[in-house]
Amino acid sequence: KLFEGLKNHLPAGLTYRDFDTKYKQYSQTVLPTISDDLKAGAQTATIFSLLIICLYIFIRFRDWRYSLGTIVALLHDVFVTLAVFSFLKNVVP
Repeated sequence: KLFEGLKNHLPAGLTYRDFDTKYKQYSQTVLPTISDDLKAGAQTATIFSLLIICLYIFIRFRDWRYSLGTIVALLHDVFVTLAVFSFLKNVVP
């Protein structure tokens, strides 16, 4: 069905066998090295964004306690969301 639907957009004279070997992509798994890089990048981005949020709140309100309270509230929201998803993992896809 895919070949028939794309036939008008593919080069003329292309057979299904050529389409299947040259143009069709299959799913691939992510290698552990790549996933480690993604995890490290996500951790770095998270820490950097938390520092920027703290800095902004400190500059805006001139009190470090407000930024600390904001980060605690943010972490609380994240943990509550994760807890709800973990409790409902069999109910909600």
